[in-house]
Amino acid sequence: MADPIGRNAFLREIMRNHVKVVGARTELIGDPIRFAKANHWTANGSVSLSFTSLGPAGIGTGTIAKWLTLEDNAGTVHYVPAFT
Repeated sequence: MADPIGRNAFLREIMRNHVKVVGARTELIGDPIRFAKANHWTANGSVSLSFTSLGPAGIGTGTIAKWLTLEDNAGTVHYVPAFT
């Protein structure tokens, strides 16, 4: 399958620089991972959502600014909220 937006190359880069296997678990190491390309993010749309008491400590207004876009091994797209 073609990789038109470079997700495979992006994941290989993460594996080289940010992942260490320790026994049966995998750990992220080093600097925080930076998702810098526009195609890693999805803007808010018009779908109505309700989150109750789920905001992480240290957030400002608790507004979801955008969504980290992930694709699993089956090609299903998932979204992780990015709070401000």
